[in-house]
Amino acid sequence: MSIDYTPNYESRDAHFAAKDAASAARDRENAAGGPKSRAEPKAHDYRREGWGHTASIDKIEDEGRKVTMLGFGSGVCPGDFIMKKNGEGYASYKIDTIKYNRDPPDQWSATATFTPGVFGVTDDGRIVKLDNG
Repeated sequence: MSIDYTPNYESRDAHFAAKDAASAARDRENAAGGPKSRAEPKAHDYRREGWGHTASIDKIEDEGRKVTMLGFGSGVCPGDFIMKKNGEGYASYKIDTIKYNRDPPDQWSATATFTPGVFGVTDDGRIVKLDNG
């Protein structure tokens, strides 16, 4: 039995071409002032974090109302909300500004505001917008 260890350069080249295209798109987006807000903000669930999907608080200011976050995961825009585990519950943060890195293109840094009462979590774990939010 023979095993072929020859690398598949075709898929490798496609991988790096896609990565280069994503990095170039991030460069254009950052040069234009970063990602734009969407019409209806989206809640991003970071209560369960894992490889390629994590958000950590780097700096806390204004008695916990303002934070600087570092994270991985694409699609987060200004005005969106990050839901994070906080002890036995959760906390939500509204993204004020966000900048994606060039490499890896799904890594970002953001400033955010603590926003209690905007989103809730149902008994079955779904995130819902609250009426008062």
